[in-house]
Amino acid sequence: TKKKRGIIRMKGKLVVLEGMVGCGKTTQRDIIKIDMEGKGHSVFAGREPGGEPVAEEIRRLLLTKKYNLDTVAEVFLFEAARAQYMAKEIIPRLEEGIICITDRSTPSTTAFQGYGRVEDLSKIAILNKYAMHDVYADLTLILDVEDIESALRRARKASQQIKEEDKFENMELGYHRRVREGYREIARTHEG
Repeated sequence: TKKKRGIIRMKGKLVVLEGMVGCGKTTQRDIIKIDMEGKGHSVFAGREPGGEPVAEEIRRLLLTKKYNLDTVAEVFLFEAARAQYMAKEIIPRLEEGIICITDRSTPSTTAFQGYGRVEDLSKIAILNKYAMHDVYADLTLILDVEDIESALRRARKASQQIKEEDKFENMELGYHRRVREGYREIARTHEG
């Protein structure tokens, strides 16, 4: 690894797929993985929160309706899961030159907790950077869905099929509109 201006440069590449629930991130991640492997690349596909045993435990805690988490506690749990996932799964693979494609990363916390829950974006940005261990995505794709209600139905159906609870899918429509607008703002302000 090489360090330049506070950013760690890796041999591999980190690709992040983002968007509101039900936008097709996981499907696209899997299609990209198959395509890249077909072209001879070594590829790892993961997800946030989760993608690593400890992070998967945190994921279960975050997605359950059993607890009414304070938003700040929720942010810290997402960041803890991210830090563990990055340290144990992503960074070692990037150091080996593997392409890592992940379903969600820092823009999710910004969109869901920052815009959706109306938390302080500047504080989330600091925590996001810290949890990423100064590693940044080489490419972030934000998938946008105009029909929010259809996306929510798709997400709920997928969760039922894999028997995974996700409290965010059942949040009120206004929350999902704020999340979508958050992603649109992230895309607007991070154009390159």
